[in-house]
Amino acid sequence: MPTITAELLPEIGGIRLTIATTLSLASLQRADINGTTQVRVRQDGLQLPGGSTSILLTDYEPAHGGVIYTATDTAGASGQVSVQFALGSPWLFVPVLPNFSSRLETVTAYGARVESRSTILEPPGRPDPVVVMRTMGTKRGRIGLWAGTYAAAQQLLDTVTRGEILMLRQPEHLGMDMYFTAVDADIETLAIAGSGTVWGVQVSYCQVARPADPLGAALGWTFASVSASADSFAELQTKYATFEDLRLDKRK
Repeated sequence: MPTITAELLPEIGGIRLTIATTLSLASLQRADINGTTQVRVRQDGLQLPGGSTSILLTDYEPAHGGVIYTATDTAGASGQVSVQFALGSPWLFVPVLPNFSSRLETVTAYGARVESRSTILEPPGRPDPVVVMRTMGTKRGRIGLWAGTYAAAQQLLDTVTRGEILMLRQPEHLGMDMYFTAVDADIETLAIAGSGTVWGVQVSYCQVARPADPLGAALGWTFASVSASADSFAELQTKYATFEDLRLDKRK
């Protein structure tokens, strides 16, 4: 039966999991206030590495509050762990490429509207319209994401304009977390105080479904962790195809 150990990492907005198992995993599920879903991992992330007895991975999408992980191996045996996760501050995440994510100082000016997707027809000679009913759309609106310095706001703008599905997570308002795509964005100021001016990005958004792509990179990858992962440069070359893959912790 898999045994899960969870390490809380609020500094990168994630939870690191160590799963002791004798078999590869069939699934790794997370349940939190945002619902129940499969944890996003690399393409082969649930495979037990050769010669190892543990699977190591980081979940970058848990919500603030109670989180339950359930690991099921290929023989059908399951193990579970429950944690209380304090997110600490709002985050703007790129779910598939979390290395491009940014911690926020605050979120303001949140607005959301839901538009109709029904079709209303008014044929000649008929006093009442003909309506082709559909469910309403997802949330659309505008939100202020405040980063602090101008450089941090520019980094935030770079993240927003990458053309990726984004994720907002925050610790204060139940149900406000969402996946979205940016429609447009502007760098603006929240408070003007010379060098202490608070900068951020105002984003028009459209809420979308959670992306299904596998995890493509890592957050919190340091020179110390690189050094600890291999005894020599030659060994690193056997694990990574390029320096960019090394930077993103994308192993062969």
